[in-house]
This record gives sequence, structure tokens and C-alpha cells, in this order.
Amino acid sequence: MKSLKMRVKDSISCVVEENNYKRVNNPAFEYNNEYGDEKLRGETKNILESFEHWSRRIINEKFTEKYGKDYFDYKKENGEALIKKDILKNIADRMKENPGRFPRKIDAILMEDIEYFLCKDEFYKDFFKEIIEESFSGQAEVRRLLQVLVDIRNKLYHGNPISFRESEQAICYSHDFIDCYQCYYKKSGKEKVYNVPQFIKVQDSFGRCSYRTDDHIHDLSIGRNILELRPGDAYKIWVEVDANFPETFYEITWWIKEKKVATGKECTFIPTVDMVSDMIFVHCSLKTKREWHKYKSHDDSFDSLIGKILPPIEDSY
Repeated sequence: MKSLKMRVKDSISCVVEENNYKRVNNPAFEYNNEYGDEKLRGETKNILESFEHWSRRIINEKFTEKYGKDYFDYKKENGEALIKKDILKNIADRMKENPGRFPRKIDAILMEDIEYFLCKDEFYKDFFKEIIEESFSGQAEVRRLLQVLVDIRNKLYHGNPISFRESEQAICYSHDFIDCYQCYYKKSGKEKVYNVPQFIKVQDSFGRCSYRTDDHIHDLSIGRNILELRPGDAYKIWVEVDANFPETFYEITWWIKEKKVATGKECTFIPTVDMVSDMIFVHCSLKTKREWHKYKSHDDSFDSLIGKILPPIEDSY
């Protein structure tokens, strides 16, 4: 097996060599002191979601290039479906149950489906061998590590505990896959299009949630239903960013009514009386510390409708 240099985000260095998993401790990172279970699970979930986001993007790109945008429905010359029936059924079921979460078929593939797309013999040979073997020894190793990620993801999403080592594995392996994808984009001259941090999820205190479905900047709006707020009500909105990029690498800014109201991953908005009858929108932008930016002045952004401001409720007049 090749020696794989890996990293745990801002914390731990990892090496996989000859099937032996080695951990190099950083004294500044102590699970018991700095990282409780909630933060451990949160960091692990974030990087797994980033891995899924990058994987969906490259799968969609490679299949679209060869089979067209309707590749999920593509039939071979012998009439056989390109993609196996079980995968197609699961995708259809997920889209039916949650169309807002899965607007496209590619958005409805989960971690175990990613393993199928990356590791099926013909797909691996035609699309992913050259990309993935920048860091991995071959198809068997890729399949094994993806199964590790599937198992960890399933534990997280079913509320089961994960160990500190499993968190290390998820972060290390996810970063290595993403590094392969980034290397591919750099070699193909697409690094300035793809190698930038992006918002991958936005959620608010009213339970509205949206995931990025593509590289278009307006995909994350959650303002499909209009909220009704009154002066003094507290509204909170927060984002998740591709965890492959350190938070020190970019700045997030929030704007309401053309006024800067917050920085960082979350924003709290409390309407005032002078906003009564207004429709309030929030604009959120992300800007890296590079000299260049994907959209001239920033690297990602979205606008979302918060809602309408109603008059305050008063007992006397």
C-alpha cells in the first residue's frame, strides 16, 4: 500500500502505512478538555458532508460529460440501465419524500451510493482511477476506506456514539479524497472555479433548512415560505461551510437592509418598530484572504427572505 499523508483539521497528523493506522498526537488537542462529544460529532459530520458535496459534484460532472444531463436514465446499447435499479429506486423514494431537500437526482445519493459510483469497475476505470490514485493505491483500498466512512456516517445519523479514533478516520480519509478532487481541478485548469470554500448548508431558528445543490450562488435560499415576525422577536440564521477549508482562511459577512449586521457563521436579527410592514431579506457573503475571488469581490453568497414584520402586540391604546 502507498503511504498516505493525511491530516485532521487543525489538530492531528495521521499516516496510513502498510495497513497500520498511526496517530500523531498534538498536545494542544485533548478530547476530554477541549472537545466534548457534541463538538466531536459536529466536526466529524461537517467534514463528511463536505466529502459528500465534493463527490456529488465530480460524479455529476464526469457522468454528464459522457452521457448527458439525463445520465440517470441512460440505457446502454443492449438495453441495460447504466445505473443499477436499486440505486435508482432509492433515489426516487428520497426525492418523493423530501423534494425540497433533493431537487436533483444527484443530490439524493448518499455515502453508500457514492461508494457505488466511485468503485463500480467500469465507472472507476472510465472516470475515477486517474483522479483517485493520486493518493490511494487502487480500487480495493478506495472501497475499504469508503466503507469506513459509511459506517461512521450511519452511526452519526442514527444517534449512535462514535469514538475519537473514528472521528480521526473520518476527517483524515475525507480530506484525502477531497485533496484528490482538488488536484484534478487544478490539473484541468478549473481550480479558480472549484477550489474555493462554499456554503453547503443554511438553517434558521424556525427549522427551515437548505443544502447547496450545485455551484450556483442562489441555491441556498430558505425563504420559500414567509415568516411573520414582530418587533422584539429573535430570529437566528446560520451556515455551514465546506469543512475542507480552515475557518481562518475566509470571512463571512451578513447584511440586512444594506447594513452590515454580523460576521461569522451565524447572525441574530431582532426587528424594531420602524421595520413594521417591511419584507426583510438577509444577504450573506463569503470572502477568502486570497488576492483573487471567484466572483470578483467575493467567493460565495446567497440572499434569503426572512419574512414580514408585523405591528407589535399591545394591550392598551
